[in-house]
Amino acid sequence: MKKSILALLAGVQLVTIALAEDSGISDATGGQQYISIGANAIGIVAPEFQPPSVALFSISSVLTSGNNTTLTLVGNPPRDSYNAPILADAYNQKVYPVYYALVTDGSSTGNFYTVISNTATQIVIDSQGETLSSASIKSIDVRPYWTLETLFPASGAGAAFIATRNTENIMTKLILSPVTVTEVQLPQNQGQKFYFSHSLMNWVRDDAPTVAAGKVPVPPGRYLYIQNTGIGSFSIDAYFAGTVLKTPFRITLYSSPTENLKTLFALPRASSYLLSDIGLNDANFSPSTSASLKDVLFVGDADVGLSGTYYRSGANWYAVGSPMPVNPTLSSGTPYAVKKASNASGDKALLNMNNITTSSGTSSNTSNADASGSNTNNSITAAKTAAEVKALISSKVQSALAEGSPEARSTSDVAAILGVSKSNLSQALKLAPAGIKSSNGKINISKLRNFFSKNSKAVSLLAGKSTSNRSVKNSTRKNNK
Repeated sequence: MKKSILALLAGVQLVTIALAEDSGISDATGGQQYISIGANAIGIVAPEFQPPSVALFSISSVLTSGNNTTLTLVGNPPRDSYNAPILADAYNQKVYPVYYALVTDGSSTGNFYTVISNTATQIVIDSQGETLSSASIKSIDVRPYWTLETLFPASGAGAAFIATRNTENIMTKLILSPVTVTEVQLPQNQGQKFYFSHSLMNWVRDDAPTVAAGKVPVPPGRYLYIQNTGIGSFSIDAYFAGTVLKTPFRITLYSSPTENLKTLFALPRASSYLLSDIGLNDANFSPSTSASLKDVLFVGDADVGLSGTYYRSGANWYAVGSPMPVNPTLSSGTPYAVKKASNASGDKALLNMNNITTSSGTSSNTSNADASGSNTNNSITAAKTAAEVKALISSKVQSALAEGSPEARSTSDVAAILGVSKSNLSQALKLAPAGIKSSNGKINISKLRNFFSKNSKAVSLLAGKSTSNRSVKNSTRKNNK
């Protein structure tokens, strides 16, 4: 059992237990979080697991009209994760729960959109004025949002939270993290605030105490402050069970031309990872020097324990005020804030990559292969088969493109994107056809991805393995039949 401290504050602790869970999808991996908060204490819960997927659909056509986009589903009829034809209004937002469609293939990979309604063959999403096309969305994963009442159901009163009987003494309070704050704003002062009303037996907003608010979504990437500070409070314990989000998930990093802006988020991951594995790079996070800070990453939260402030310079991370590069391991459930200096360069995207499942069934983003030899860090050089290397290449290139990286990149940039040495990349490129590398030395990473998908010998060279390596060779034979 692995423990992960959410905040350096007595009584605030989270435990992740990975286990196999049947969600209707054969490769689903799930688990549960446990959080304990003492009397008169505060903490943060960032859901590491998500509610199970209900359907995976390929999309045949996309039509945007105003703020809505209609997705036509492949299948005659289209079937959900339980191999059942979908029913009209099964995902209607007027019917509990509220669902979202996470794009799993297309130029909008990683974006998610609230589902408005559906028929037996189509799904309508709220695209918020964004013009989408068939190139944008090729497949989707449909999931219900976490809500206040699915994370903290009424049955948990007295154990997972304390109900409020007197509004003059609010007991357990939940604060939904805002998406952004200015440099001088405190997130817990800006987020929507809720408490559990004993009279309504439901969650309510503190400014609308007669209106049930239990169905308020807690979208992926958002987190909750828990203030268990009412007079007469006692220790509370809560559990959340769900599945690992294995598909890429996009988080927008916002900027303003007039002021410094902080984007708040927590990665929907179920295991620890290195600072360098968050997904921040030169494409979405402006490099700095110790004398001139630009973009800054805050790890933790000022209200419950800020564990570090970091900036990037070159390929390294530095703690503000320290001259030596660092790369600490960060716990799942950690909240972050990215401060982007006032500029007119526009918003950027961070693409959270999927968790790798080890042979023991435990979801992992850790930095080394585990004892069983499973590749748990998205490392091409640690991959054991050609098929695994090809999948990692595709994933890393897709991530770079989604973050706004240009298709034509230098050899050093491509090596950094793939996480391999320039020497290995150069050896593999000797087998590449004309057109992948231009006359100015730039490499087209989209063409490079396609090349590696078809050339297993180049894959072996990229991974630094002999082409006679048995595991790679056997996988190659198997996949080429």
